[in-house]
Amino acid sequence: MVDKSRPVGRPPKTRERRAQIVAAFLASIGRVGLSKTSVRLVAQELGLDRTTVHHYFPSRDDLVVAAMEHLIQVYRKQVDQLLEGPLTPNERAERLLDYAFGEDFNEPGVSGVLWEFSLASRDDPKAFAELQRAYQAFEDTALSELEKRYPDAPADEIRRVAFAVVQLSEGASSFRDLGFGPDRAAAARETAQQLVRELEHSRRS
Repeated sequence: MVDKSRPVGRPPKTRERRAQIVAAFLASIGRVGLSKTSVRLVAQELGLDRTTVHHYFPSRDDLVVAAMEHLIQVYRKQVDQLLEGPLTPNERAERLLDYAFGEDFNEPGVSGVLWEFSLASRDDPKAFAELQRAYQAFEDTALSELEKRYPDAPADEIRRVAFAVVQLSEGASSFRDLGFGPDRAAAARETAQQLVRELEHSRRS
């Protein structure tokens, strides 16, 4: 017996529909900014009504969380691919630095969304929390790799360097978006490398 209340054909899976909505949300943020991106606007872009979007994301805050979670997952997938294979701790750390200061990190679309989250975070507690979570994920990755490379270094020193690497990387990314040349990123990477080398001396002391 056919359920006539449902459309003929295979309905989109929940995961696929959620992904479509998140993608539209992120695209809208890139065009008009986070503060102007509403559930209504996302629904219009997908040819849906608001009730359908709310079925998958009960509130706009849920969409904000899902959008940042998507960006974090993309970042983690890129890092996992970068570090796969039989690599030494030194090689893993070097690859992570290459990535953090390379053009593939925070490509323009992602960088623009993070900038919008940063602007909105002043007045939007949820945007603030999600932006903080994204940067924490980056710091945690840097911390983990440095701990593997320098297992005998003091924990507080490793955390200090991991945080500095994140700051230098994000700064280099922001300057790149402002039109500064790759020499700026190279200089930031060299400084990060010097900080990492300090852990070698810390380990030996």
